[in-house]
Amino acid sequence: MRLQIVSLLAAALMTAGCMGGTTAPSATRAVPVSAPLGSHGGVVTMMNQQRGTAGLAPVTRSRQLDRVAMMHAQDQVQGGFFGHRGSNGSNVHARMASAGYDACLSAENIAMGQTSEAAVMGDWMASSGHRANILHPRAEQFGFARAGDHWVMVLARPC
Repeated sequence: MRLQIVSLLAAALMTAGCMGGTTAPSATRAVPVSAPLGSHGGVVTMMNQQRGTAGLAPVTRSRQLDRVAMMHAQDQVQGGFFGHRGSNGSNVHARMASAGYDACLSAENIAMGQTSEAAVMGDWMASSGHRANILHPRAEQFGFARAGDHWVMVLARPC
């Protein structure tokens, strides 16, 4: 299976409108995988190990940001697209604001096709832009979700 990853939206690059051009099968059903906060513990561990190796503080999981990530992952699956722009034209910062999260820093990593948390984290760490988001020195919180074969991570610092 061909793995696909699209570039990130970092806070400074949000206005650039980074979007993917590939499409996902529209028949794929959204499957929430990160419902409880305790889920995806491997992602928390992997991410904070990478941050620690880089001399950065760990980030904490946010239920609110988990919901933001899940909504975008489901939107992509249900809309049959793969990209940072939502079906309503929203970007990650707007989706956070809509969920009531006041972000002074917002970034988003998306991926499609990986079959495990280790695979998606490995691909993100091998991509300079995604890696920069994960290792952003001002990131404090994150959310993570998977719907079908779409993965979404949002990172933020509240205002």
